[in-house]
Amino acid sequence: MHFKLILITILLAGELAAQITNVRKWRKSEVDSLDHALALYDDNLYEDACPLFEGILRNHPKEEFIKYSYARCALYRSDKHEEAYQILTELYPKYNDINEMKFDIALGALYNLRFDEAEEYLGKFMANKRISLQDKRKADALRKNIDYARYYSSVPTEAKIINLGTAINSPGDEYVPTITADDSLLIFTYNGENSIGGRQNEYMQPD
Repeated sequence: MHFKLILITILLAGELAAQITNVRKWRKSEVDSLDHALALYDDNLYEDACPLFEGILRNHPKEEFIKYSYARCALYRSDKHEEAYQILTELYPKYNDINEMKFDIALGALYNLRFDEAEEYLGKFMANKRISLQDKRKADALRKNIDYARYYSSVPTEAKIINLGTAINSPGDEYVPTITADDSLLIFTYNGENSIGGRQNEYMQPD
């Protein structure tokens, strides 16, 4: 295999963060998976990229770029919000110069109902003098969502949370649930032993 190093570059809120990932000892299938994950990531298909980064991270847990990429994608998976938040806060002391990470942590804190921390990191994100107008707008939207979530979490409701049982909650992964407009059908993504499709690479080949 001719791959020695892959220089991966991400453009985050006007800041260029580069991380060198050594793939010299990686299997070719892992390099292919990384290429696929990065292509999905670049197309903002974070939910699709998430399991690819997760699989790579499982075999290379010390690769911080992979860990960060996985955490960012995991923010788009409701079943992985806590893990995403933990990883981002773990990486933050070392990479606190990446302003976009402050927004990511604010979002993760919101998803975990940590409203004070969400406001704290959002404030740090907004304090950057080079922040763009687009980022200011998304920060304002997030601040409103924090305020709404703080209010509604303090107001008791009559909603009941009921476990649907082992037919849905299996040892495999079930995530991204969607309910039809008439509430008659629940559709979700499943990845486990009973899956008949299997994973494929970008060329639609078994991987």
